[in-house]
Parts: sequence; structure tokens; C-alpha cells
Amino acid sequence: MAAGRNHTCAQVGLSLFCWGANAEGQLGDGTTMNRDAPVDITARLAADPADVSAFGDHTCVVLIDGRVQCFGANGEGQLGDGTRVTRSTPTLVSGLTDAVEIAAGNTHSCARRATGAVVCWGCNVFGQLGIGMMTAGSTTPVATRAIPGAVAQISAGSVHVCARTASAVHCWGDNFAGQTGEVGGMGSTLAPREVGGVGAVEEVAAGTSHTCVRVSGTMHRCWGSNMDGQLGDGTTGPGGATPVGVRWM
Repeated sequence: MAAGRNHTCAQVGLSLFCWGANAEGQLGDGTTMNRDAPVDITARLAADPADVSAFGDHTCVVLIDGRVQCFGANGEGQLGDGTRVTRSTPTLVSGLTDAVEIAAGNTHSCARRATGAVVCWGCNVFGQLGIGMMTAGSTTPVATRAIPGAVAQISAGSVHVCARTASAVHCWGDNFAGQTGEVGGMGSTLAPREVGGVGAVEEVAAGTSHTCVRVSGTMHRCWGSNMDGQLGDGTTGPGGATPVGVRWM
């Protein structure tokens, strides 16, 4: 299941249903009509769905054959089809045939390949493509800078991304609140950078401006913005790039 700004998509078996806001075509049903109940868009996909992710006003789906289709807003190239044209029906991401996981950000998207490498496309004004520099972006997938070890999971926030390997978590993109974990670098992290003080984890999840990991069992650590208490350490405030333990009641 995946939720964007004001829409939701859910995979049920080998079918995909979407509902909610649809002004940008983010439901993929060929219209821009809002839907107050799930609409089956499976027939519009090029193959059966395997994974789905949504953020902002776009949605991306990994197909069982490794291809990826996206739909919705595309002003920054976040659909990956080589254009900046909004699409109300699923469009294939250019040149991607071995994807196993998808992570949609606000105006960018990333995919984990079967090789354990990561590719991203869309907006890059905060370095969220992980290519080592800020650019206007890319309308087709580009490889991030190398991440040591095979990536086992990816998660995208609004304008940052984190990737989990067997031994570490690496993040990149906007770091204004410390959400990439780069201490002393409250600008942008332009290439994947290991988050200190975390090590091997079981799961990573990126929010709008914070990130959390599950180390094991109920042991969790978070970093980034804490203005609404999203780090879970019993405090509220600016937060920061240093991971803190979640305080379980």
C-alpha cells in the first residue's frame, strides 16, 4: 500500500487499486477525476504489479518483470519517461528492466535494482538523485554514487532518500533538518553517505524531514526534524543529524 499527498494505492493480490485526489492523474485511471472509492487500474499496467510507492502527486509501480511504470505529476521528470508531461495512465520508466523495489519522493523517484544498485530520476535541486552534484534533475534514471555493499531496501522522504545494506544505512538529499544524518552538513548531502552511530539495521523509513530505523525488535533510532516530536525521544525541538533512541513508554 502507498499513500501520496491526497491519494492512496493498494495492491491486492495481482491487482492495483487507487483512490483519492486525481487532478494530476495520480490514480492512473486515464482521467483527472477524484475518486471516493478504489478504482481498479490493473488492466492499464504492462504486467502484474509487484511493488507500489507514492508521494506528492505521483505514483510508481514495479512490475513482476522488473520494469517500472509511473503516473501523475511530471513537472520535474519524476515519472522517468524522458519527458516532463503529466500522465494519467501508467508510462514506462525509460531503460529500467530489473527493478525490485520503488521509492517515490515528492518530485523524484528511486528504484532498487536486482543487482543491489540504486537509480533515481526527477528533481535534483537538493541532491536527491545522489549523483554527487546539484542539477536541475533527470527525466530518466541515473545511477547514484556507489554505495558499499548491496542495497537491501530503500525509502524516500520528501527530498531525501535512504538505503539500507547488510551493515549500514546511507542517505542523501536535503539535510536542512539533519534528515540525512550528515552531522555539520545542514545543507544537502549530494551523494550517499553512511549515517554514523547506526550500523546494521532491520528497516529504514524516511519521512518528510526525518528518518527512523529499526535496529532490532523494539529498538529504534531516529534523526532529523523534531519540531512535532517525530524523533520519539520524549522531547520536541529542532532535532538534528545525530540518531537518538526512541523512548518507549
